[in-house]
Amino acid sequence: MSGQVGNAETGATADRPDTPGNPAAPTAPSAPDRPHVGWVRRIAAACWRHPVLVVLSLGAAILGVGVQAVSPLLIRDGIDTAVAGSTEGLGLLALVLLALHLVAFGAAFGRRYVGGRLALDVQHDLRRSVFAAVSRLDGGKQDSLRTGQIASRAITDLQLVTGFLMQVPLSAGSVVFALLALGAMLWMSPLLTVIALIVAPAVAIVLAVSRRTLFPATWAAQQRAAEIAQHVEETVTGVRVVKGFGQEARETSRLSRTARALFAERLRAANLSAVPTATTAALPAAGQIAVLAVGGILALRGEISLGTFLAFATYVSSLTGPARMLASLVVQAQLTRAGAERVHELIDAQPEVREKPDPAPVPDGPLDVELRDVRFGYTLSEPVLDGMTLTARQGETLALVGTAGSGKSTISLLLPRFYDVHEGEVRIGGTDVRDLGLTELRRTVGVVFEEAFLFSTSVRDNIAYGRRTPPTPR
Repeated sequence: MSGQVGNAETGATADRPDTPGNPAAPTAPSAPDRPHVGWVRRIAAACWRHPVLVVLSLGAAILGVGVQAVSPLLIRDGIDTAVAGSTEGLGLLALVLLALHLVAFGAAFGRRYVGGRLALDVQHDLRRSVFAAVSRLDGGKQDSLRTGQIASRAITDLQLVTGFLMQVPLSAGSVVFALLALGAMLWMSPLLTVIALIVAPAVAIVLAVSRRTLFPATWAAQQRAAEIAQHVEETVTGVRVVKGFGQEARETSRLSRTARALFAERLRAANLSAVPTATTAALPAAGQIAVLAVGGILALRGEISLGTFLAFATYVSSLTGPARMLASLVVQAQLTRAGAERVHELIDAQPEVREKPDPAPVPDGPLDVELRDVRFGYTLSEPVLDGMTLTARQGETLALVGTAGSGKSTISLLLPRFYDVHEGEVRIGGTDVRDLGLTELRRTVGVVFEEAFLFSTSVRDNIAYGRRTPPTPR
């Protein structure tokens, strides 16, 4: 055995952000170069993995708003007929309206239930994708992950996506209702329709301005929330160290400072969203007042019938809710965008240690282990192993002895390819480990880690964790 070893702890800690005192470490793995796909398209693609739910939720939404759009026209005809002196069809009209409202109730129930199921299914798919992404990352990329960031993206950010998706079917129905209502309004009175839409440009301007500031503010707030989760995880994991050195007050103070920073970021995001939300809620009401004033004058002059005026007023009143909802959805979309992009940033992360398309099988039988002129470090500038050559023949027992941080554990991490060497080769059974399949290689190499970790299950299951088949009771 020959070569030089360095300080493994120094090299590792410089690149491991989970270590206390290293706040400048990266908070998320970088994704490979790839064409940028908008978050809306990616969420839509995730929804289309459940086409039946998408069709049912949108169909229920369209059915409900279709019934809602027909009702004012029926009321208009009934009123005009009654004013003309004929009341024979009012009973039938009442039954038809009752039936339509029952259909609308069923459609609303189906829309909310199926839409909620779709949102939860997409959330489940994304959460599985996050777990799969974290599981496939190699040692270097996992070193750069912060536990708080992963927890925040898998929980808080996904909740934003779920809340947004639950609103989409209703908002889609609102768009259809708006188109149907505007068509009916144009047919009844083009002048009143123009008056009702006069506030639309102002709403569009407010939303366009707000989207420039809401996204970065929300992203910053989500990052702060992840930092709190990370701090809590570190403190709970190292609670014995904290109590052993009597640093409870210090950790509480750190948490308080981080929480105050999160409060400030959340307050800033709330302030930025309050203005467009309030404005877009007030502007449609102004249009409604103008329609009622002008429509009332036209009805008194006899230019439009009383039924037309009441139907038009009903449409305008019904459009106020969808207009506010759509405006709120646009604001919510900016909040969701931050969460969705943070989730997809983690999902897109790729490991540097990759398996070849056609990996060689691991040789049978007892195998030699060999390191040839290995150079490796957790950072390129600080090698832990330099020119390391080592051979362990099959059947031999070889002990590596050295001071703490001399690179003993590092060698055990190179054998199953948690990391790839910078120079040289690591061979098992005469085959470079980079030519072997990762799954088969890691089933072949047994590693007892320094950190004692137990899954939340039985002792028997923990002992037999590496077995391919479930263990039988003994």
